[in-house]
Amino acid sequence: MKIFTTLLVLCLLTLSQMMAQPVSPKPFHIYAPTTSSKKLLIINATPSVDGLELKLESEIELLTPISTILKHPSKPLLYLAGNKKGFLVTLNQDGSYQKHVPIIFENPYAFIGLDRSNHFLLAVDYRGSLDIYSLNDDGVPITRVSHKNEGKMHLHCITTSPDNHFVYTSYVREINTIREYRFDSDSGHLSALFPESVNLTDLIGPRHLVWHPTKPILYSSNEQNPGASAFDWHQDGQLSLRQSCAALEVRDQGGESTASDIVITPDSKFLFVGIRGTAPIPDSIARYQVSEMGDLTLLGHTSVDKMPWGFSLSPDGGYLMVTAWVGATLSAFRIDEKGDLQKVGALTTEKNIYSVTTR
Repeated sequence: MKIFTTLLVLCLLTLSQMMAQPVSPKPFHIYAPTTSSKKLLIINATPSVDGLELKLESEIELLTPISTILKHPSKPLLYLAGNKKGFLVTLNQDGSYQKHVPIIFENPYAFIGLDRSNHFLLAVDYRGSLDIYSLNDDGVPITRVSHKNEGKMHLHCITTSPDNHFVYTSYVREINTIREYRFDSDSGHLSALFPESVNLTDLIGPRHLVWHPTKPILYSSNEQNPGASAFDWHQDGQLSLRQSCAALEVRDQGGESTASDIVITPDSKFLFVGIRGTAPIPDSIARYQVSEMGDLTLLGHTSVDKMPWGFSLSPDGGYLMVTAWVGATLSAFRIDEKGDLQKVGALTTEKNIYSVTTR
C-alpha cells in the first residue's frame, strides 16, 4: 500500500509539473542570418517536458552579410536585408529551406517590415533613409514607390498603425524621437504629419517598436534610458507618451547599459526588452507585466549571454528566442504564467547575429 501511495504521489507531482510548464504541440524552425560567415542558419526547435532541443538543420550560403530578417505572415517567405543586396527565401510548408533569390535594394537596411495589407515592404537605413517597395502577388519586392531622407542619423525601426493609415519611425541617441507619417495604403506614398515628431523631453532613445495586440498602444525599447515606453495612438495619427518604465533603477553609477529588441506576448500579458551592458545591471532581459489597460510594471531581470540583441517569440508565443551578439549563442526561454523566464535550450552559433525569427 505504501509503495502504491508513493507511486501515486510521484505521478501527481509529474502531472503537476507538466501542467505548470506547458509544451508547445509542434516543433518549429528558427531562422538567423549571420554577418561573419554570411549564412542563413536554419534551426530545428523541438519542445519537450524537459526543455527545447535546438539542432542546426542547414546553413545556407549567402556570400553577403545580413543584418535583418522578416517572415511573411501568411506565405512561406523570408525577407533578408543587409547591404544593398538582400534575399527572398522560399520555404517548404514544413519550414525547411527550398530556395533563395537575390534582391537589389536601394540602401543598406537596419530593419524591414510589412504594412498591414502585406502589399508593401518597409525598410529603414540607420543613416536616415526610409524606403517603401511594392510587392507583387507572390510577395516579391518589385518597385520602390516611396523614399524619404530627413537627413538624420540613428534611424532604427519602422511600423504601420493598426488601421494601416500611418507609418512611424524611431530614432535613438540625440535625435530621440518617433517620426509620424500619413501612409497611402493604395500607392505606398508617405507625407509627414504636423507635428511630425513625438515630443520627448527626456533622452530615452526609442529603438524598436511593437504594438499592443488589441489596444491602440505602441511600445518602444529605449536605448539611452534602458527600458520600455508606451505611447497612446490617436485617430489623427499622432502619438503621445503614456509611460516610461526604466529597466534600471539607478542611472548614476557610471554604467553604459543600452536596450536592444522588444517583444510582447500574443495574449498581451508580458513584454520583454533586451538590456546590453555591464553596470548597473549586467546583460539581461527586462521582464514587464502589461496591465489590462496597457500599462507596464517591471517584474525583474533574467540573466543572458553577453549582449542580447535579436528577439523572437515561438509561433505559439510560449518561448522567447534571444541571440547573444558577443556571447555567440542562441538561447530559448520558456515563458511561465507569471512572466518569469526559464532557460530551456541553447545552441552555440557565432558572434554578431543581429536578428532572428521563427515559423
